[in-house]
Amino acid sequence: MEPNADPELRTLVDMADEYPELDANVIRAREGDAFFVCAGNRLLRFPRGPIQTSELHFGVLTAAARGEPVPYSPVFPVRRKENSPYSFITLGRTSNCDLPVPDESVSKLHAILRVDEGGVRVQDAGSRNGTEVNGEAVLARSSDSVPIEPGSRLRFGSVAMIYVDAEGLLALLASKRRGSTNEWNITPTTGGARQPGDPKRLVIVDDSRTQRALLGDALRDEGFEVFDVEHPFDAVAAVEECDPDLVLVDFLMPTQNGGALCQDLKEANPNRNVWLISALDASDLAALKEAYGADDCADKAAGTEHLVEKVKEALGS
Repeated sequence: MEPNADPELRTLVDMADEYPELDANVIRAREGDAFFVCAGNRLLRFPRGPIQTSELHFGVLTAAARGEPVPYSPVFPVRRKENSPYSFITLGRTSNCDLPVPDESVSKLHAILRVDEGGVRVQDAGSRNGTEVNGEAVLARSSDSVPIEPGSRLRFGSVAMIYVDAEGLLALLASKRRGSTNEWNITPTTGGARQPGDPKRLVIVDDSRTQRALLGDALRDEGFEVFDVEHPFDAVAAVEECDPDLVLVDFLMPTQNGGALCQDLKEANPNRNVWLISALDASDLAALKEAYGADDCADKAAGTEHLVEKVKEALGS
């Protein structure tokens, strides 16, 4: 019988508690400068406490905590174990691996990671379900290892992750600290039922608190029901929870660009109405819409009033 990976995974919330000073240099000294953070579209609710491996699914994980939904995304420092006999880092399903990922779609030894002064490179280890970097398959030959950079999207089997450095992790920890006003602030809807005459519902995804407040207040003044999400890692689960009529996604965000998030939202629900917001010119906005499959793009530089009018026209309000 193969050994199970340790079910007590460290999550963003756990690490936010471990590093109350939120100092990237401290994190770098203790943990290194490379991290894989789970992302994706699958959602699991479980009570806070040890996670049973048999119940574990990766993606944006939520747990009932103090009656509020709190995102619990597992974090994997990319580093070798102290007793590792290898010069490289192993990722796989068993606890023998440096990065144990207990998901049935992940092979016992799934991928090999190499870290040097040039950064991190990923190589498939002949896995059953494959490895991808930014949507491209990675081959099982050392000569075909693929370099990654902060923000790269990875997939091991069906487990989706995003690579961040210490600065990127710091931004995530700041938003996941227990009790923080920046925590995911959407109350889940019950059964998703919408009544005739209810106001149109929107979700704004933007890392800027100021931009979320300006746009959100302007839309509420026009009678819309508006929820906002600070971090793109939380967005897919949040959108599935509140089932909005429209999702407005800022294109430029530090840990995942809005185009990639748009694709994730469309993967979860192809009929989801998603707009990208950017200050690019008209031709570039059209290119973004086509490249990422957005339903529309809005010119951020035109101002809040222009965007609100565009939303009113589209939703018939």
